[in-house]
Order: sequence, then structure tokens, then C-alpha cells
Amino acid sequence: MSCPSSQYLVASNHSCLMCSALCNTCDTSSTNCTSCALVNLLTPVYFFNYTCVETCPNDYFANDANTTNRLCSKCSFSCTRCSGSATNCSACGNTTTAVYYKDANYNVCQNSCNLQQYFNPSVPNTCSNCDNSCTQCKNSSTNCQSCVSSYYLYAAASQCLSVCPQSFYNNPNLDTVAMSYVCSACSSECLTCYGPTSQNCTSCTNIVSSLG
Repeated sequence: MSCPSSQYLVASNHSCLMCSALCNTCDTSSTNCTSCALVNLLTPVYFFNYTCVETCPNDYFANDANTTNRLCSKCSFSCTRCSGSATNCSACGNTTTAVYYKDANYNVCQNSCNLQQYFNPSVPNTCSNCDNSCTQCKNSSTNCQSCVSSYYLYAAASQCLSVCPQSFYNNPNLDTVAMSYVCSACSSECLTCYGPTSQNCTSCTNIVSSLG
């Protein structure tokens, strides 16, 4: 004995009963869906784990590739949320062997943050953009560790500056540790300077001025 579409067979009494309104076909019970019904065009339903749902759970996306058989499909292993495709990730997570971070500018998950991005401690598994002056930053967008070529790293404040503060000068030599141009200290006799020695002063400290 077989039942019409949208009904299922009750084996104990050989009768047919209606499936749930969301099921197009079902088996063994009204809510054990084997395919989903098109309830209306504005609210499609998706097949997931023998149920029909309007919203797919986390780790799955609403797959509309086949409009007569819409499915909840699994996101990529590194995504905790995705949309449109398995790799279009809106949030990232961890596996048993790796940690994944969402890129600041693209919907992808990766093992580390790109240049000019940092691990954002306030948003788990997320990279955020550094300030435009930084090539590397840590814990916040303005806590710079190295700078773009037109800026100088002022290490005392972890800032990238176009002009170094008083008692420091724009050092034109690349610092190979920071991999950045840096603000270097003037000689102790200098209030302002253009180089590291006392002969490079452009103005002097009050102590030197009074001695003179």
C-alpha cells in the first residue's frame, strides 16, 4: 500500500495520514519530512535533518540552488556562520587542531590576520583593521608596532607619526628590528634636532642655554 503525496503510511492500521504543513513528503510521522513544501514565495522553507525550517541553524546556510528542493547546507569547517555558499563566512571558529579568524575586509576564515590587521580581543576569532598609518598593530588599531613608509614609529607611545615629537627626530634609516622608520632620541643637549649628536641640534635645552 502506498499513500498520496503529502501523506504517510501508518503501518499498524494501514492508513494514510497527512504530513505536517511544511513537509511536501514525510515518512513514519507527520513531522519526519523527506522533502519540504513551498508554503509561499516570501517565506521559503529548507530541508534540515528530516525537518523543514524557515531559518537554517548556525554552521549551515540556506541553499537556494534548487528552488524546488531547498536545503540547509553545511558551512566550511572553519566557519561558524555563512551565507550564500559554504565559504562565504560571516563568523569563524576553531577546530580541534587550529584557530581561525575572519578577515577584516573579506568573508573568509584564515589561520592568521593579514598585514595591517590585528587579532581583536573584544571580538573572538576576528581580525580588525589597523590605523592607516600602521603596517602592524596589536590589540587595538592605534597600538602600532611598525609604520607605513611615510610615517615614523614613536615606540614610547606605539604611534606612527609624520613628525616626531620634541627631543626626537625623523630617522631616515630603516630600523631592521621594527622593520619601520622610527623616531630616534636627540642628544641630551638638544631640545630639537635633525640627527643623533649634539652637533645636530636645532635648539638646545635650558641647561645648555644657561651654560652658554
